[in-house]
Amino acid sequence: MKKTLLIGLSLFLLLSFAFTSVYADITGKIAGRVVDAKTGEPLPGVNVIIVGTQMGAATDMNGYYFIVNVPVGTYTVEASMISYAPTKVENVQVNADLTTTVNFKLSQKALKLKTLVVKAKRKMIIADATQTTRVVGAHSMAKLPVVTFQGVINRQAGVVSGHVRGGRDDEVAYMVDGMSVQNPITGGQGATVGNTAVEQISMLTGGFNAEYGQAMSGVMNIVTKEGGRKFSGSLQYLTNSFLPATISTGDNNIQLGFGGPLGTNMVRYYIAGDIRSVEDYAPHFHNVPDFPVTDDTLAAEYQRGYLLRTDSVTGNVDTIELGTYTVPYKERRFGSSFWQDYTYRLPGHEEQTYHLQGKLTFKLSKMKLNLSGFTMRDQYNLYSSQWKYHLDSYLSRMNKANKLQARLTGMINSGTYFTLNAGSFYTGRMLGVKDMANEVNRYWWQDYKFLQDPLVTIYDSVLVYKGDTIFITSADSGKTYLRNYLWSHIYYPRDFGENNNALSPWGVKPPGARFYMIGDYRDGYFDYHYSKYYVIKGDLTSQVTKNHMLKIGGEYKYYHIYGNRVDGPNGTNPFDDNYDVNPYVAAGFIQDKMEFEGMVVNAGVRFDAFDPKTTYLDTIVPSSDPNYKIDTTKLKYQISPRLGISFPVTDKQVFHLSYGHFFQNPTFENVYTTLFPDLSRSNQVIGNPGMSAEHTISYEFGLANQIGNDMSLDVTWYYKDIFGLIGMKKVILPGFSSYQYTTSDYGNSKGIELTFNKRGEVISGQISYTLSFSEGTAADPWEEYLNDYYESDFNMEAYKRKIYPLAFDRRHVVNGNITLALPGAPNTYASIMADYQTGEPYTPRDLKGNRVGGYYSARKPATWGADLKLNKQFKIGGVKPNFFVQVTNLFNTKNVDDVYETTGKPDDDGAVITESMFQTDVRYGQVGYNLRADRNGDGIVTAHEEYLASLEAHNDYVNEPY
Repeated sequence: MKKTLLIGLSLFLLLSFAFTSVYADITGKIAGRVVDAKTGEPLPGVNVIIVGTQMGAATDMNGYYFIVNVPVGTYTVEASMISYAPTKVENVQVNADLTTTVNFKLSQKALKLKTLVVKAKRKMIIADATQTTRVVGAHSMAKLPVVTFQGVINRQAGVVSGHVRGGRDDEVAYMVDGMSVQNPITGGQGATVGNTAVEQISMLTGGFNAEYGQAMSGVMNIVTKEGGRKFSGSLQYLTNSFLPATISTGDNNIQLGFGGPLGTNMVRYYIAGDIRSVEDYAPHFHNVPDFPVTDDTLAAEYQRGYLLRTDSVTGNVDTIELGTYTVPYKERRFGSSFWQDYTYRLPGHEEQTYHLQGKLTFKLSKMKLNLSGFTMRDQYNLYSSQWKYHLDSYLSRMNKANKLQARLTGMINSGTYFTLNAGSFYTGRMLGVKDMANEVNRYWWQDYKFLQDPLVTIYDSVLVYKGDTIFITSADSGKTYLRNYLWSHIYYPRDFGENNNALSPWGVKPPGARFYMIGDYRDGYFDYHYSKYYVIKGDLTSQVTKNHMLKIGGEYKYYHIYGNRVDGPNGTNPFDDNYDVNPYVAAGFIQDKMEFEGMVVNAGVRFDAFDPKTTYLDTIVPSSDPNYKIDTTKLKYQISPRLGISFPVTDKQVFHLSYGHFFQNPTFENVYTTLFPDLSRSNQVIGNPGMSAEHTISYEFGLANQIGNDMSLDVTWYYKDIFGLIGMKKVILPGFSSYQYTTSDYGNSKGIELTFNKRGEVISGQISYTLSFSEGTAADPWEEYLNDYYESDFNMEAYKRKIYPLAFDRRHVVNGNITLALPGAPNTYASIMADYQTGEPYTPRDLKGNRVGGYYSARKPATWGADLKLNKQFKIGGVKPNFFVQVTNLFNTKNVDDVYETTGKPDDDGAVITESMFQTDVRYGQVGYNLRADRNGDGIVTAHEEYLASLEAHNDYVNEPY
């Protein structure tokens, strides 16, 4: 990593000089007791209201009250009663799904008293959390040197490189305003939200309640802002484009958010949006070699192009020769004339993102309706140094998503309310090679165009493709080729007359570096998929007694799932798969939150059902086999009991424990991929709709301690058994060997998390430490596939019977941040964030790929880094501008991302190239001759010249493996 700086300016626009709250939609509860300040006796009939709202309650005969269905946010709560002085408590923070306790002591009006105002001191520990809960508000997040909210999530205890408590990266449920934004095809997050729209992030990393399903490791619920009682807004711009190339990444980021009442206080709105364009989203140190040949014109090569067509009815494949094609100059990246501009910034790490979010709120007497939605796009290059000299052919990725949601909340009585949700969510991904001709005049806000567009149309004997005009036979005029069923693609043979070394600036192809030298990912690979679901979801919550809050609910989702993937389309028998299906899922739950004087109990049970709604081969055999049988999927269901308990040991010490069963359906990619495989080819990966859900049994014990008034220490121990993880089994038939997904893997994870928090006006911060042991049979299904593919003596069944450290296991992780504020100067502070992680495991191998040690028996080097943010706020009339500087990798730390399994080093693969390996001279006109290897230009590449070129090419390769 290299050091980068972001310079930013924020403008917080307030039409009123008072603070204007921006509230969110997910709710919590305020509860407490009102007593006489002098006698301590409970006061019945006291009116307790949330100032500025119509929400409130009256105390019972014992002085207790509760206010349910309170949106997440910060409030002022007032208690009043005849003959007593009114008392207000300010800065009351309400968190999603939790109870905020606000107690009052009222004084009698012996004299005429003004309203007593008390500043609430939020407790450092959450007394009613029966599971590990971490809440980060927008105000706290804004102080950290992060660009996106994912940076906050990844620095919480128990989160290691995107994995939560030893789970796979698809075991976390991501939600926005209580609605899932998962990518159900591949797993993981299917959409992101801009920072300006985020009011609060609630992270549950273990033991979550029965209302949450389809997650085995954690739940991340992002609560978005809604308009307040007065207009407010913010504008933020960050950039480092003007800085020297050594510390700039070409990063430009604009964020805007504003909202307030819409004509009346009963109707409010909030709109947020951001755009970001960055030229190098993953800064790495890299080397620019001293090229022996600097004349790029030597790279012009000629090759012959063909059009490959597949008849959708007969399946016949034919080719039409298109004539000689000259490789464009822009596709060549040889010589210092190009690379001198990229000494500090890699040319293939651009990213361009935008988000737009809106929420409209209608507040009625006993109901609230939220209409919300967002749209986003994130596109970026998946650069790797193996395409260093052929930058037009590495993969790029474009993600798009949008969400529409209607959320109605209504009060039935003072202790009972309901919530109804209806909405849709779309997420789609295109993975392939960009059309570089389109990049010349494309603006950053325009979408990538890929070489594998869904439609290729032939007009009047002319094929319009990739911006080129190529004449073909008139017999094809007017035909439209649909990518779902037909493949229409111009391709170029690989040999170029030079035995695969035409794209090497060294004029040779060193052993093991074929892709590095020639580029072009899998002959035109592309993968396009999308999912859209429609959901109706509802729940009913009732505080049936002072001690019992009952919640019951359910949901139904109907999906449209589409996938289309082609791998190696230029071959005679490519990997080709597509699916278009409509599965559904349904769920229901009931839970009881029991709050007693010295104990809180969350008990619940959840029911989940899933039907893949497809047909598939019951047994992978040819259709002529008597065992050939097509089966239809059946409804699958699971029942998940959950239990969580918390109780105070003292008034500043709370113990909690939780136990639960958690299920998660296989990702749809595992279910629907290649359901009817082509048995004429091997090495396919086949889906399996017959798989059951993955299953985790989780245990957790924790002790939260408040130290003084402004510090806390939380210690949590956890253990998880994970059954039925997605793995692979080998399918062997005569002349046919492939792999099928199956629920055959096992994992377990255990660890200790320590989190220290410090709150204060001058010094505040957090330090967390995670000791974790993540083990299992495989970190993901492809681990077994790759081992079997590369190891001739690999025994998959024996491998599954042993437990190994998982590939993402890191034994020790430390994260910390500290903020130093300047007293008397609002919003003026310095914030530093640092992290340390021990290395991930890897399997030592020899130069032939054979294992020379135990699986995952060695470790990569540890990594560490620190980021800094400096902020200064000014006040100009009703506007409060902030100027800030953000530094990434403050100490310019060099971290090793990966190592060669042969040596454990990042810059040495262990291979030795000797001159004795080269015996033959190659003359001009012979296959293998290259001007770049012909050092003296005599028309002969001697064995010695080839040795020198190979040595330099190898050194170039091993010194830049990323």
